Amino acid sequence: MDAHLPDFRSALLRECHTLKRALTDPRFFSGIGGAFADEILHRARLSPLQINANLSDEEVERLWRASRAALAECGAPVQRIVYADRETNYCPGCQTDGRILADRALSRLLRDDWPRTLEELEDVDWSTGNGQNPRRKGPR
Repeated sequence: MDAHLPDFRSALLRECHTLKRALTDPRFFSGIGGAFADEILHRARLSPLQINANLSDEEVERLWRASRAALAECGAPVQRIVYADRETNYCPGCQTDGRILADRALSRLLRDDWPRTLEELEDVDWSTGNGQNPRRKGPR
């Protein structure tokens, strides 16, 4: 969401891939999973199998605008969870009725401080370095 067009273009063209693969690679873009990539490509009127290196300047800008529009509609920060050797991104506001899905490694580490809803996630004080959830009282 924060990338300006030149930064977006640079990330998109860093390696030669299909558009779908380039958009879903977390090394280039964070928060874009398969469903978001499909939505973005549909809005940009581009084939998921098109090679990123073959895009015109107009197509890159269309893709950038479609990315920003699709991600802005979520209304909540896109969350990333890891399980086994896979990762997935989802919008808790759109897809899980505001529930934060447990990431096996991180939720085990945070235990009782793991936020379970968007409201709790917004209340977490990340500036302290311990990520404590003020809604959870008592010992860890």
